[in-house]
Amino acid sequence: MKTYLESEEVRLLEEEATCLGDRLLVRLLFHTGCRISEPLALKVDNINFEQGIVTIPHLTNCAPLHPQIIVAQGVDKGKAIL
Repeated sequence: MKTYLESEEVRLLEEEATCLGDRLLVRLLFHTGCRISEPLALKVDNINFEQGIVTIPHLTNCAPLHPQIIVAQGVDKGKAIL
């Protein structure tokens, strides 16, 4: 039994997302493999827009994951795009 999504399936989920936030959440979950609670707990302080890095803290001890997750397509006018 398959327990993961193929790239094409993720693309279809992104296309069906009705807002940018949902699309970003789908991409973040797919590209990092983090749990749903981790990106939902992100704060602006966890995003370095200049370097294009998102640090996802563990919810239990608030230590950053290593290595840090790099935003693949950089930053465009303050909008991080994975």
